Amino acid sequence: MWRLSNHEGSIPSLPKRKKFKFNLKFSMSLLIIGATGTIGRQIAKTALARGYKVKCLVRNLRKASFLKEWGAEIVYGDLSIAQSLPNALKGVTCIIDASTTRPYEFLTLEKIDWVGKKNLLEVAKVAKIKNYIFLSILNGHKKESIP
Repeated sequence: MWRLSNHEGSIPSLPKRKKFKFNLKFSMSLLIIGATGTIGRQIAKTALARGYKVKCLVRNLRKASFLKEWGAEIVYGDLSIAQSLPNALKGVTCIIDASTTRPYEFLTLEKIDWVGKKNLLEVAKVAKIKNYIFLSILNGHKKESIP
């Protein structure tokens, strides 16, 4: 062990360590939920442009065809049907959840934003997925500083 006082004010150089570069984007596989929506599609597009492997959980495969054209893998799943989720999580290391209901859809807020999220979290726990990013616009109108 060295002490600064033994070196008359200069700090000896430490042995050079090998640099270990960990390229996160090539080791992380994303599952994006809500990718056909306004925010979700921007997340998918950005992730693909940055080189991430992207899988999108969708209820309507036809509506999601643009995601496949961009290079994403699309898989059928419905948050309100827990049995449809495990297959989509295979090979995934991070979930980005940008899903929500719209006022004109037949699915209720409770069914997707409560029951569906609960289903997703339970299945993700079983699949041992440690990274979960949740986006919500709930009460967003109360934040005046957000453009």
